[in-house]
Amino acid sequence: MAAPHANAMIISVPVVAKPELANEPTGESVLTTQWFDGQGGGAVEQAAALLEEAGLTGWFFIDVEQGSVLGEDRTAGLVRRLVDGGHRIGIHIGAGNILQPDVSIPARLETIMTSWARLAGQDSGPLGVMLGAGPTRAAWGEALAAAGVAGIVISRAAQSDLASWASWRTSPFAPRANLVAFPVTTFLSTPAHSRDRVVRHTLSNSDALAAGSAEQTLAADLQLSGSQRLAIMEIDALRLLHVRTVKDRLQARSWNLTVRRALPSWYRANWKRSLRKFYVAEGLSAIQKQLLARMLSALADAGPQLASWNSLFDRDSVTGWLAPDPVFEGVLEHRRGPRRLRVSSIRRYDNTYRRALGAKS
Repeated sequence: MAAPHANAMIISVPVVAKPELANEPTGESVLTTQWFDGQGGGAVEQAAALLEEAGLTGWFFIDVEQGSVLGEDRTAGLVRRLVDGGHRIGIHIGAGNILQPDVSIPARLETIMTSWARLAGQDSGPLGVMLGAGPTRAAWGEALAAAGVAGIVISRAAQSDLASWASWRTSPFAPRANLVAFPVTTFLSTPAHSRDRVVRHTLSNSDALAAGSAEQTLAADLQLSGSQRLAIMEIDALRLLHVRTVKDRLQARSWNLTVRRALPSWYRANWKRSLRKFYVAEGLSAIQKQLLARMLSALADAGPQLASWNSLFDRDSVTGWLAPDPVFEGVLEHRRGPRRLRVSSIRRYDNTYRRALGAKS
């Protein structure tokens, strides 16, 4: 085991795209709005700028498969922008197999690694990976461990797909030998009365309660394991987009026909539009930008140091985050009645605990 690490936090940013939100069915239209246009207009680019204004460094995990399909040149420009801004970059494992249909997970991972080498070059330090939502998350953990990856940041949706013993862990854990998983920070919003229900929240700008209480949530979360706790915030960059609803069957049919005939990889990834209604992104939302800026400012004022990249992804350091107590798991609750945060420690395999955590996200 490596030496224990001190309390710290990281800010993870999954760099993913939703092409169905674009004005036109082209990779350029998707990436200039959602990722990078070179002038600060892309959502991911704007998230990086807000982090820099708050004096913080983000860890950006890029969906390489989407980048390869939508445009490697534009994706490479985003990589350069992020590195020049002092941020760290890694790989995001998304939901769909876009590049090659019907291939095994190890083969798909090899293709991702090859594309990443072209995009990122010889980046110093170990490879960082974030596991996003999608099927066969447990199999991806096995493939990543076999490929020599020592640690992965794991989204709430991806963690839910793991075995039941691992799906509700709040602290770093080892889903298999030679691999440590770091779940995004969550807390429970517990009922004010018997007819209410438990809700699980993620420390993210996509959750209004978490965004409004970021500083208090972070301070309480860092109390859960004494001096050895890692808090992980997740930024949903696409929340920064101003999205409008469109009801136009002709436009939807035209989009779907173009995708089916000219863009088979898009069709395979189900980047289609509903005939009832669909959504189109039009620039950035001033309200969402202010919300994220306020949240980042609160996190910066909260004061915990930022974790080092190597401490999570270097094999000689990653085990320093594993909790020394194998029995108890910290739980952070937000009581909806008095609006008060509290911390508790519960046996990990207690049936009552597991039922309580069967909360909808």
